Parts: sequence; structure tokens; C-alpha cells
Amino acid sequence: MGLYETMLILSNKLEPGVIEEELEKINTFIESNGGSTHNIEKVGRRPLAYEIDGHRDGFYAVVYYNHDPAQIAPFQRSLRLNESVIRHNVIRIDKFPEVPCGLFSDTRQAPEEPSRGRYGRDRDGGRDSYQGRRPGPSSPPPAAAPKPEAPATPAPAPAAAPQEADSAPAVDTAPAGDSPETQAE
Repeated sequence: MGLYETMLILSNKLEPGVIEEELEKINTFIESNGGSTHNIEKVGRRPLAYEIDGHRDGFYAVVYYNHDPAQIAPFQRSLRLNESVIRHNVIRIDKFPEVPCGLFSDTRQAPEEPSRGRYGRDRDGGRDSYQGRRPGPSSPPPAAAPKPEAPATPAPAPAAAPQEADSAPAVDTAPAGDSPETQAE
């Protein structure tokens, strides 16, 4: 038996009661094929990163379970055929988490820096959070490491002297039909 985690995104058009039924169907499928469900974490309705088949948001759920590796392919097939499931991802894990995944928990802390909009500007339209003034150096820049000296390159070999004109082989430049032998005939 292997330990698995499956993240599901269910259709946003489903009623809460229907979502519970779909998760129960998935649990039943796992248990009917010899697996056992450890935990079903309902993350909730969240916007999608991009539109999928007309859906802009979906209901996220994470299922942790033990299952025979040979039965994972039929399980994935049933998820692909289920019209309520927009996307799914099945991964094998080493151990079950001790705490909920908290992937999309609302308890995340806001970033300490101000949120920047398009082109690196603050939401109030300023260029930077320090309002155009460059901050002074807080510490001197680190000393640059000395560059190693490049090895001396050998001087290029002198070019070969051009050949003398008389030592070059004679080349017949006359057209083929104008040789002296053909003119004599």
C-alpha cells in the first residue's frame, strides 16, 4: 500500500450538499478498491489562476489516503470522467502530514513591504516606497575580490611569406578552342 495525496478542484456550480456527495463518492471509490482514507481536507471556494472550461473559481479539497499502486490508474480515470471535477493531481507521499495542508488558509500574514502594482509602482502611484529619494548607504559596499591575472598569451607565429610569381606553376588561361595546336590545323 502506498500513501497518496490528491488535490481536487470541483466545479463552482455545485451546491454545498452536492460537493459533500462528490467527496463521499471519492471516499467510497477509494475504500471499495481496497484503500483507506486518512483525511479529507475541504479547503473551500477559491479563484483559479486562469479560466478552465468557463470556470473562474472552484472548490478545492485535498484527500489523503492509503491505496494499492495498481489501483491508482483506475482512480485517476474515474476523476477524469467525473464532470464535477475540473482538475485533479495525485501524488505519492512519504508520510501523512500531522497538520492540515493550509495551502490557502486565510491566516496568512500580509507581506511587510507595500504591494506593488504594475511596473514596480506602489498602489498610490509613487515610484518606490521611499518616494524617489535614494536611501543612503547603510554600510560600505563589500571589497571586490582581486581578479586573477590572465596568463600571458604567446605571440602569434609570423605569416608565411607569399610565393614568388616565377615559382608558381604556369596556368593555361586560353580558352579550350583557341589552343595553338587547333589553330595550326
